[in-house]
Amino acid sequence: MDKAWIKYGIVIVILCAVGWFLWHREPATVMPQEQTTDVNTVQNRLEVNKQNAKEIVTQVKEIHTYTKEPVATYIETSPEPEKAVEKKLEKKDVTLPPEALKDTDKTVVTTDGTKVDVYKINTYRNWEFGVGLGRHGNESYVPISLQRNYDRVHSITVEAHVNEQGIRGGEVQWKVHF
Repeated sequence: MDKAWIKYGIVIVILCAVGWFLWHREPATVMPQEQTTDVNTVQNRLEVNKQNAKEIVTQVKEIHTYTKEPVATYIETSPEPEKAVEKKLEKKDVTLPPEALKDTDKTVVTTDGTKVDVYKINTYRNWEFGVGLGRHGNESYVPISLQRNYDRVHSITVEAHVNEQGIRGGEVQWKVHF
């Protein structure tokens, strides 16, 4: 196989993977207000680790005690506000406040009767950059990597191997965190 085709194939795979991950979004989680103060419930419903669940509960408690305001509050008049809000968020309904539609790590929606509060919470770093030193045979190189954590258990990494002649190799990795 021609080396040029291999290079083009790698570039196409990288572009497709990066494009998919940039447009991949997690759906909002709609929870009754009383569930947002329990660490175990938050951990299970939002699929985050214990540390992030504690951070979310802390932030939501600050909102409930009016120390911190939600990014959006509005009245939902449908008979089942939780389901209505969830559907509107999935469809990016323009009748929602613009702040509710912004992308973030987690969107938590709580309802209290017809009152709806929208919280935007970032609990993990979405991007990571790395640099190091590598050796293959008698050749040394500097691996330069960029990693996109697109949810709590998955990421994709692109790595270039650079030495004094330029880019001499690379990798694309899909990762599962456990």
